[in-house]
Amino acid sequence: MKISIENLTQIYRNGNKAIKDLSLDIEDGMFGLLGPNGAGKSTLMKILVTLLKPSRGRVLINGKDLQKNRREVRAILGYLPQDFRFFAKLRTWEFLEYSARLAGLRNSSYRKQEVERMLEEVGLYEVRDRKANKL
Repeated sequence: MKISIENLTQIYRNGNKAIKDLSLDIEDGMFGLLGPNGAGKSTLMKILVTLLKPSRGRVLINGKDLQKNRREVRAILGYLPQDFRFFAKLRTWEFLEYSARLAGLRNSSYRKQEVERMLEEVGLYEVRDRKANKL
């Protein structure tokens, strides 16, 4: 998945500029956002997963304009917020299985296989029984 961000700005009602003229290309693969509190990381993520409409700028995900193709973009995205209290009692594999069910994977054996594959792929198979909020 490729993400292109062009001149993105987010100004809140109180006048706080969370993001100012951000332009960035994120190529296919995994990525992370690092920065101090108040740097705009959560705001950017909320924009990318269509929970927040930016004040200005444009976001393309796989060439699709985020504002014009919200439903289509939401179908290919996932978002795990920083506040994890709701899932605190779930083991890592249980959380992934729950998420897979929400995403429409109804076949239990296929879902289990995909959860195990994903745990292996990201190097978390050995800690699959650890509480998800403890990772």
